[in-house]
Amino acid sequence: MSLLLVVCVGAMITYYRLEKIPCVRYLLDRAAADHVKHGSVDLPTLWAKFFRVGKVIITPMIAQFMLFFCTLTLFPGVGISSAYQNLGGTVGGPWLASPGIIAPFNFGDLIGRLASTKSAYNYFSLNFCFVTSILRWAWLPLLLLGSSHSSIYVFGDSYWSAYAYQIVLYVILGITGGLFSTITMGLGPRLVPQEDREAAAALMVMFLFLGLSSGSTLGWGMGNNHWFGL
Repeated sequence: MSLLLVVCVGAMITYYRLEKIPCVRYLLDRAAADHVKHGSVDLPTLWAKFFRVGKVIITPMIAQFMLFFCTLTLFPGVGISSAYQNLGGTVGGPWLASPGIIAPFNFGDLIGRLASTKSAYNYFSLNFCFVTSILRWAWLPLLLLGSSHSSIYVFGDSYWSAYAYQIVLYVILGITGGLFSTITMGLGPRLVPQEDREAAAALMVMFLFLGLSSGSTLGWGMGNNHWFGL
């Protein structure tokens, strides 16, 4: 609880400091001025705006959804279920999930987000991010190669080797998710004029949360129904 309190206080301080940045202050003031200028908008007009903006940013929206849908389907359930099948009763059993599986992925995600520099934005296109968001599903069979109850398991009696193999896969999954979700979130709203970027950002966040919820649900279903031997 004390750690949560520290995080909350840190978030409030960060938000306060971000508001003081000139470019952020400019965007906040402009948004406030637009609200004053246009006043309240009726629902049909608002939905029409969302549909119009959504058609323009369809590629980054789907990429954002697929990135989080894939991530939450495969992480952390597949790795944890695979590890506990044969290693749950060992001395290292209590550490298999956290930090064993959780930490490598989160470090990978952090690396990916830190790598989202201006050069990365210029190098990776939205179409590339979209294709990558689909190709990341290849991680499912790759992870199953390290799951001993899977029909495609390849590590024999080397259960710790299979566990290490899955950790490497989760690091890469975290890097690609962190990098390309940040790029799509940053570039998507820039496809529309300034006055539509707030709506574009809202749509991007909505598809992000749709990916999170859908992936979590599918991941739970895979484990609960023991699909793929999990």
